[in-house]
Amino acid sequence: GALHKVVSLFERHNINIIEVYHQRVFTKLPAKGLITEIECEARDGGQIDRLVENLRAKGYVVELAELA
Repeated sequence: GALHKVVSLFERHNINIIEVYHQRVFTKLPAKGLITEIECEARDGGQIDRLVENLRAKGYVVELAELA
């Protein structure tokens, strides 16, 4: 449920997801408290900015990390 909602936002913004890391086995946090890492690619920074704005508007905490 929750992961599907996040992934659908990437689809709406036409951003390609390369890898998802979503660990729930060894945590006592509720599903809304989990950290999910999503590696993705986009056409440009503006496309990412719009996705991040949309995610934050829906209550997600977003931290960007760029790969060198």
